[in-house]
Amino acid sequence: MPAPHGRTVPDGIRFPEADLNRGLPPLNGDVDWVCAEVLEHLRDPDVLQRPIRSKMNKTGKPTASLPKSGNVYFHLNVLTDRFLAHAPGLFDRTHFHFYMWDAWSDLLNRNGTRTAQPVVIPLAWPGQPGLATALESLYSVAARAWKTLFAYPFIIVAEVQ
Repeated sequence: MPAPHGRTVPDGIRFPEADLNRGLPPLNGDVDWVCAEVLEHLRDPDVLQRPIRSKMNKTGKPTASLPKSGNVYFHLNVLTDRFLAHAPGLFDRTHFHFYMWDAWSDLLNRNGTRTAQPVVIPLAWPGQPGLATALESLYSVAARAWKTLFAYPFIIVAEVQ
């Protein structure tokens, strides 16, 4: 079966097309749930979240990548009057929601899933690999110690409650 962007996929893997604002599309059988930077683009993320538990296979772990609006990068852009001035990433104009950690936790908990691990923004400084590695290590420590300010995005490997 052809996959998005013309790639082929192994037998048994499907890419259903659907308007996720209306919820899950009709699915045959159980699914593994992976949601990468999607929920913040939906008018009502609960509409997609609610039915997932009933469609998940027994060994599946719901996994999601969720941007976090409380990140230091977000704060610096707001403080320097650049909010929505540049469109990519967290400031994408198609975002309906800008969530902080408590709001993401609430969304997950009310839909039967929980747990998050912070991810560090990788640093790339041409010609300075040692400095970049040192700064990334410091940032990693900061993200684990103070995830509400430094983690971006949150990677959720959910546990069904």
